[in-house]
Amino acid sequence: MWLPEWLYKILPGIYATVGLLTIYNMENSIGTASGCLLVCTAILVLVIRKDAS
Repeated sequence: MWLPEWLYKILPGIYATVGLLTIYNMENSIGTASGCLLVCTAILVLVIRKDAS
């Protein structure tokens, strides 16, 4: 799958932002868990990109 470079660079930020918004706005455990998974995904993507470069 090909993504434009600008989108590829900002994806971790999008994941983290949506994850934090989900944690903040959802008041149940499923919403909190989903938000935590998105934030963890953003961190994981950043770590993998750092190790690859």
